Amino acid sequence: MRITQPVQVSLVDPIAHPLVFTGQRGERFQISVLEDDLIRIQHFPDGRPRLDRTWMVVGADGDVPREGRHRDDLSPFSLPDFNLNIEGTTVYLRTKQLLVEIALGDFRLRWADAAGRYFAADLKGRAYPYDHTCKTVYHYMERRPNEHYYGFGERTGPLDKVGMRMRMFNLDAFGYNAETTDPLYKHFPFYITFVPDLDIAYGLFYDNLATTIFDMGCEVDGYYGPYHYYKAEDGDIDYYFIYGPTIEQVVEKFSALTGRMVLPPR
Repeated sequence: MRITQPVQVSLVDPIAHPLVFTGQRGERFQISVLEDDLIRIQHFPDGRPRLDRTWMVVGADGDVPREGRHRDDLSPFSLPDFNLNIEGTTVYLRTKQLLVEIALGDFRLRWADAAGRYFAADLKGRAYPYDHTCKTVYHYMERRPNEHYYGFGERTGPLDKVGMRMRMFNLDAFGYNAETTDPLYKHFPFYITFVPDLDIAYGLFYDNLATTIFDMGCEVDGYYGPYHYYKAEDGDIDYYFIYGPTIEQVVEKFSALTGRMVLPPR
């Protein structure tokens, strides 16, 4: 197994939308500002999508056709203007609600609110590695003290998933233990992080149906410090960063992204 972290990433065109970055080994990154509070990050280790369709993000009609939607279809979003500044090897992207700091040296992102308060960050030196021998992709983030993690669909155990490792794999888990069994029936690659010292909540939704591992601080590494990570056995990194700043607002925006249930019959 050979794990590679993209290095020396360069910005292709600072006025294009989405922003496109390329790595020395042909990796391709894309950052799309879909809304002022909704930003999409894509990492293609092969330089192009391994799957060009989605069955998880709805179109303008609030639904997904049986054959899926093209991943590059951004028509449901307003695509607002944003400001871009480049200072050395750092790119600063600013919307009305978010500031995204993009470090090109080891390609990692830091997220701040409109007031400049940083509340989330990719792990330094290990943000978007991938496996050369197969198709496994990763996304590592720093784990702040006292963070709380909620979501992941139908899961056992406590509501706050801090310190847990969970597998996303559809399994007929008949007779499961309500405290310890994993995985269960549903593949739900979405969670909300709440940062209590800043009173900020944000969501991460990974548009990937491959078998997935979420490690929310179970793994410990003396070199990198506290972190949590996402791992998928196939596909690309394609996630939506949903800024709240409240938990309720994250849930509302996520449901608009993936589709809301129809009005039930009387």
